[in-house]
Amino acid sequence: MSALPSSFSYYVNKLAGVNRRNVKITPNNSTTIKQNENAVFVMPTDSVVDLTSICLHYNFKYQNAPAVGNNARCRYVPAPHQLVRSAVYSINNTAVSGTGNQNFAQVYEALRLASAGNDHTNSRLDEYSAPPIANLVGAVSSKTVGTGNERLASNTVSRRCKMTDFLGLQTSPNAPNFDTAIFGETRLELTFNGNEVALITGDSACASADADWEITDAYMTVDVISFASPEYDMLMSAMLQEGSLLMPFNEITSQKSLIDASIRFNVASSSLDMVGFALLKSNHSSLTNLTTTSGKQVDSDFNELSPNQVSLTYRNSSSQLASAQSNMSDSIDATWYYTINGQVYPSHGATKLIDAPSYTKETYAHGKDDYNQLFLGACTAPSTDIDGSDDASCPSALNLEYAKQYKRVNFLDRNCYTAVKLCLDTPASQNERHAMSGINTLGTSSQISLNLVGFNNSTDFALMIGQGSSVIQVGAGQQIAVIN
Repeated sequence: MSALPSSFSYYVNKLAGVNRRNVKITPNNSTTIKQNENAVFVMPTDSVVDLTSICLHYNFKYQNAPAVGNNARCRYVPAPHQLVRSAVYSINNTAVSGTGNQNFAQVYEALRLASAGNDHTNSRLDEYSAPPIANLVGAVSSKTVGTGNERLASNTVSRRCKMTDFLGLQTSPNAPNFDTAIFGETRLELTFNGNEVALITGDSACASADADWEITDAYMTVDVISFASPEYDMLMSAMLQEGSLLMPFNEITSQKSLIDASIRFNVASSSLDMVGFALLKSNHSSLTNLTTTSGKQVDSDFNELSPNQVSLTYRNSSSQLASAQSNMSDSIDATWYYTINGQVYPSHGATKLIDAPSYTKETYAHGKDDYNQLFLGACTAPSTDIDGSDDASCPSALNLEYAKQYKRVNFLDRNCYTAVKLCLDTPASQNERHAMSGINTLGTSSQISLNLVGFNNSTDFALMIGQGSSVIQVGAGQQIAVIN
């Protein structure tokens, strides 16, 4: 007798005795962390940990009082990823992920712009996931500079923030059930940036110390899964007796270099799945201080309203923005292409920079034209009331949506990140068969070079990004090896 069609059947599968609980992890050193310091978090031992649930909680505040008498000064809360220089995972005191990416803030910003839609950011404004934009246009009022604005902080007023993305091991398909009993003691060490994370506006220039910051009451939370039955432990033990387990994940290598006609880049990977570059202004490693006039928080001649640290900006050989050109994006004739192991990517060679979003969108959001923020910018025009005068009480002056605009030149002015996909479909951690299909760049003969024409050479910087598929191999007795 044949089985009933599935539409006529009703199935119930039950996994009994499962318990998920959220636990708190305090850093090994201190819950108060100042700029340029680090924090080490040890995951629960002998436990099944959901690495995708990791969340860093903290209060952000500035360390020093602003200059006396400068009532118009605003010190903005940085997005969480701006604070992080590196996020390194180690297992049994051996680093396994993150050491090759010492530019976490800028790399994460590039990935965020290319792979998250506007709705993603709008739904998380309370977590400061987007870098601050000084878009509170209009005259000074208590709302724009006082406690009514929760995107501002001071040495006495702190803001609660959280961060959930740390890349590396979190990208593995096994991340939701990472067993520290099998792998061993697992740590996540965060190294933090300095005062380059700050965005400050005011009627006069500020001192560097005004941008010094710290976070307090810092801790992580993570979900731990336990089973009442010993079946899980018995199953894993049997699997390890038969052989090792393999866990793929995305591993990023980054490098900052002064822009030149040809920039060499090294990524040691048996499967290099993506190469990309973002453009950073010469002052990206300094705090951002926008000085205003006439008591306005933002004047209309400001072309960029976000921190220099994470402004991915194209400038021509005269250090001018694309938006300053008569035809804006269509005035830009800059070109780029990669050479990898003697092969040219894209295969036709020199490619216009204004066409780069097509490659970036194909890499991260194939078939989803709205699933990126590459063309998102901020309006710099001051708000006006019906009578045409500046009025901070006008609702639009306090509305974050008011300052948003989309146009092609925004990619060049603020979001200039170019990515080229090298794998067949997706990285090993993201496809069903966990197949590695990228380019093998292991060995001394492997060379990667980025070739640029029409850029701000010897002044601005190129942030080189390579993403490869790495694999952790674990055997009985917590024998760990990382296969690049």
